[in-house]
Amino acid sequence: MLELIRKKRRSKNMKLNFETIKSLTVGAVRIWEESDGVHFAEMTEKQVKGFYEVSQTLGQRAETTTGIRLDFETNSSFVAFTPLTDGKYEVKVDGLLTLDVVKKDEKYTINLPKDNHEHRVTLHLPSHVIGGLANVEIEDGAIAKRHAFDKKILFIGDSITQGWNSVYDTMSYAYQTSEKLNAESIIQGTGGAMYNVNTFDKVEGFNPDIVIVAYGTNDSNHVNTLEELAKNCRDYLVEVKKAYSTSKIFVITPIYRITNDEIKPYGDVKLAGKQIQAVAESLGLEVVDGQKMIPHFETFMADNVHPNALGFSVYANNLTNVLKSKM
Repeated sequence: MLELIRKKRRSKNMKLNFETIKSLTVGAVRIWEESDGVHFAEMTEKQVKGFYEVSQTLGQRAETTTGIRLDFETNSSFVAFTPLTDGKYEVKVDGLLTLDVVKKDEKYTINLPKDNHEHRVTLHLPSHVIGGLANVEIEDGAIAKRHAFDKKILFIGDSITQGWNSVYDTMSYAYQTSEKLNAESIIQGTGGAMYNVNTFDKVEGFNPDIVIVAYGTNDSNHVNTLEELAKNCRDYLVEVKKAYSTSKIFVITPIYRITNDEIKPYGDVKLAGKQIQAVAESLGLEVVDGQKMIPHFETFMADNVHPNALGFSVYANNLTNVLKSKM
């Protein structure tokens, strides 16, 4: 039985040093230590700068810790941590969610089964604010080894990739797809983002087997014609292809939305999807039909644009099946 407590244990704790925390971290492009603890970033500095050039709001969203987690196996009888910020620090033990909301500067301890077995602990930083860790502790003398993954995936997209309205951050389609494929992933989802080549940058040292690009929902807020959309899409995807020439690149067209037939400056979202499909295919990239990712019923939607937890689960299942069929 898992027990969550907020008080000190009598057993001696061992604080993980910066290098150990860094070695256990998944999904971070940058990791650094300051006097208050360890800080993480999902984007390169160039990407953050590019988003700030679009707007202050997008820049701030690009600085969140979407997709960043510590993922490890341990034989410790507990794992404790102190967050630097309030937020949804979701903790899973052997895949089961055990903690979801925390307050900064409070120490949280998750007791693990005392059965002489190693257990997988995944400490997820919040997806919609900037998270950080003052410290992480395990039992003195215990081991903590990074989880072994089968493949690497880079997700690039907007608020849907970030997991807006998924209730739990780890219910986003990107997180769920990563889990289903046992993939080490970087999730660069930014609410309001669009095809803008200035917001792209290669993640050095990360060689993904799969790259997934999922834009198109917000582009009508920034361009007025299909020709402009096509140019922005092409400019962006050309750079992605250059940066990840050995990766399998998938481009997801806009998914179903309740306002699917709403007329934008250049037509409805399905027309935008066809334009994106044409550009991606001309570059030799794999296209995933976003309109086939979730059923076209409001039951699966949290609002006009974003899926709810059920919708994200169906999305992840369908996307996983597509990826498996192409690998």
